[in-house]
Amino acid sequence: METGPTDRVQEAPMRSESEVKKNRAHFPVCVVDDDVALLKVTALLLESAGFPTTATSDPHVVLRDIREGLFRAALVDIKMPDLDGFVFLEKSLEIDPTVNVILVTGYYSVKSATMAIKRGASDYLSKPVERDRLIGTLDELAGLAAQKRQVRELEEQILVNSEFHGVIGKSSPMLELFDHVRHVSRHRTNVLISGPPGAGKEIVGRALHAAGPCRGEAFEKFFCSAFGNTNGDEHAAAPRSNSNEAERAIEAIHTSKCSTLYFDEISDMPPAFQTKLLSLVHDQILDSHPRIVSASRRDMRQEISCGHFREDLFFRLCPIEIRVPPIADRAPDVPLLVQFFVKKYNAQYGKHFRGLTRRAQIALLKHDWPGNVRELENVIGSAVMVGSGTFVDISDLPPYIQKPVLRETAPSDNWKPSTLAEAQHEHITRVLSMAGNLTRAAEILGVSRTSLYRLQRRSSRKSGQSSN
Repeated sequence: METGPTDRVQEAPMRSESEVKKNRAHFPVCVVDDDVALLKVTALLLESAGFPTTATSDPHVVLRDIREGLFRAALVDIKMPDLDGFVFLEKSLEIDPTVNVILVTGYYSVKSATMAIKRGASDYLSKPVERDRLIGTLDELAGLAAQKRQVRELEEQILVNSEFHGVIGKSSPMLELFDHVRHVSRHRTNVLISGPPGAGKEIVGRALHAAGPCRGEAFEKFFCSAFGNTNGDEHAAAPRSNSNEAERAIEAIHTSKCSTLYFDEISDMPPAFQTKLLSLVHDQILDSHPRIVSASRRDMRQEISCGHFREDLFFRLCPIEIRVPPIADRAPDVPLLVQFFVKKYNAQYGKHFRGLTRRAQIALLKHDWPGNVRELENVIGSAVMVGSGTFVDISDLPPYIQKPVLRETAPSDNWKPSTLAEAQHEHITRVLSMAGNLTRAAEILGVSRTSLYRLQRRSSRKSGQSSN
């Protein structure tokens, strides 16, 4: 995920003359000033240095052009009749957090300069602008922009390398899943795909089909809850009105020789159809019938022990199990998934988002995603649809992501006050438990991994001492 503005470095790396020229050519600048004479001089200076430059006295036009991604930097006079420079800075960063705004003033003060940098300005210069200082600042910013372009290209390549027949992941659980699917896909044995709702069981089933010997044949999906509840069993879902899912499934088993039949949520399959299906698959030869891929959000062995599913049918349909991990177990995949969904919904809605702002990323990291990948996709799809500008911001996300509702618990009768060390230790422990790993916990707490490790040891030691 691409982030918003980056803190300026103190020393820019040495670059060759050709690299500097290339960076300047890819770094369009707009000069905004109501002094027409000074506007022309500054624009000519930047053009001669190799920066594609536009000059205007209308800041509103520049804001519109920033929204369209036409400029990477704006050199703006603070005192303008139509729009104050600080207001321009705020509005431009709301549109594109990565745009570089350099404020220029005829009344320089350290206090104003400090305020400008705190508000996100890339630099604060006094008139008349020193040529070397201005060109040096722009070269530094152009170099950082070139690095970001290289990072984006690398992220695109990582996304390509991390995609396995439509399944996205680079975390250890997903790499293990890919390896499992590769081995299983070579054979036409039936498979059970288990995992929590929204984890991506169907897309894993489609990957299994695409990587197997029947990849050129049909992939047919059937909803087991629509097969009908013929024996009054409350565990089975109510049948769909006018549904012919059961008849369609039976016909597919008889006629589809080299396809994949995907049975969605087999734990919802009514007992009557279980008996029928068992008779259909009992005597079939492996090479003459389709592969049946079953999916379930429930523990099927528990379903068998409760009498909700036939054990003999289970062993026919589920000789091999592939488990899809919840998103909580694959935190490193979240940025990749976000990138994938932004790209997908950009194409669908005709948008051009380049990523998420840092505060939007932080909001996503704090959410625990009970709906797994499906919930994440819905959030990103909605944000891309309603958002505008270059980056998805926190205001584009659903309210429950922007401001998570914390469940309040009343103090119990056994409640007693605790020291700050004990409270800190408890909070760190809870965040670590929720995050699942040190890296994500550090991101949520807003500290580095090293700092979190030290805090954990210190709070643990102090908490232990205070309890003795």
